Amino acid sequence: MRQVIKKGEVMNVYVVKITTMSKYLLTLFTYAPKVYALSDLHILHLRKEV
Repeated sequence: MRQVIKKGEVMNVYVVKITTMSKYLLTLFTYAPKVYALSDLHILHLRKEV
């Protein structure tokens, strides 16, 4: 019984880690394109001025 409980605890830890990682990756994938788009627009704007 103890081993089963320990396995469950380990699984819970892994689930928490996976959910936090997925949230981090989700924010990364949602913000990265926006940042790249803004930086590209900024670079194009600078090129137009020069």
